[in-house]
Amino acid sequence: MPKHAKRIDPDLREQLNNARSSAAKLSVIVKLRHKDGSERSLSPEETERVAEVLLRHVRERVDETEQDYKCVLLKNLSVLSVEASASFLSELLRQPEVAGATLAEGEASAYIPPIRQKEITLKVNPGRSRRR
Repeated sequence: MPKHAKRIDPDLREQLNNARSSAAKLSVIVKLRHKDGSERSLSPEETERVAEVLLRHVRERVDETEQDYKCVLLKNLSVLSVEASASFLSELLRQPEVAGATLAEGEASAYIPPIRQKEITLKVNPGRSRRR
């Protein structure tokens, strides 16, 4: 893998290709880096500056406004969470400040189903309590 290669989730690429013909919006998590591609971490202040310049540049390129997308910046992690059109996201992913990206999972995706379930009963002594 080249030194400055981007790590773009294959599922994200597929979703972008499928969404190009529709007005559907996708939610994406984007990891930011320095424009020169250096491995050095961005400070929270640098992250904020890089994100602002990056989003302004992409808006101008695809002719969209700030109201056309939703964005949350996690500046301590150098991460952007973006919900936008496929054209906006495609242009965003082309930028040198993007180190990698993946689809944001839905709210229900954090649920981990149990593997083995069994019912348990606890014996409780009447008159005893954990409160002191």
